[in-house]
Amino acid sequence: MKQSNKLLVLLVLVLISLGFFSCVSHKDTLLLQETEDTIISSQKSAKISFDDYYVQPGDFLMIRLFSFDEESNAFFNSFNGSNNNYNVNEANIYLSSYMVNDSGYVQLPLIGDVFVKDKNINQIQDDLNVKMSYFVMNPSVTVKLVGFNISVLGEVGNPGRFMISKNRINILEAIALAGDLNTYANRKQVKIIRSNKGTTEILVADISRKDLIYSDNYYLRPNDIIYVEPLRSKHFTFESFPYALVLTTITSTITTYLLILNYIKKPQ
Repeated sequence: MKQSNKLLVLLVLVLISLGFFSCVSHKDTLLLQETEDTIISSQKSAKISFDDYYVQPGDFLMIRLFSFDEESNAFFNSFNGSNNNYNVNEANIYLSSYMVNDSGYVQLPLIGDVFVKDKNINQIQDDLNVKMSYFVMNPSVTVKLVGFNISVLGEVGNPGRFMISKNRINILEAIALAGDLNTYANRKQVKIIRSNKGTTEILVADISRKDLIYSDNYYLRPNDIIYVEPLRSKHFTFESFPYALVLTTITSTITTYLLILNYIKKPQ
């Protein structure tokens, strides 16, 4: 075989090898896959409320009083506004809700300072109903956690901190807010960094599994941090492999080599 033909064969083999190394398998990019050990049960469901979330300093609580005494309702609710504006932003939340201070208290009209740190929403509602009953007959106090934040980092299109204006969000919605996953995101090792009563825990969610939606990690909690790890293959591959550049470089190198080789073999 001629020298030029050998080099051509070598070029083809090199390109094929690079193609294999630069690819991510189709399976690695899929979400909610059904695997052999996937357990799907119609009887099972993920937790979808913040009943087990314990309020922390910096949280915002929307607190409303409902009773037969219209004057008391108007007086109490006027201190933090009537939130009929669904265009929720940080300014509206600040003006229409109560922030838990560094000591864990909220300051309410009539009642005064109320300690809410490390209590869930239902416990706070029960406490406020008891306290408000000293001022109003048959009160019904509604408490909602509003305007919490989550952060999404790592292999996503738009990492950052996001304010959530609804009462719950799942991990897939959070990733969508951050511009979806990149090609080399490790869908089996999505970490959730969560603070819980003064301690920090790291949870791992496998979002490639179909039974993710039934797990306790599916719905996020306020101030969760989601970190999407890269695949190991990212360290030696390209998200968009520069085939044209590599081919041009190799071709130019071979052409130069053949020209030099012919020049050397050419009779003087």
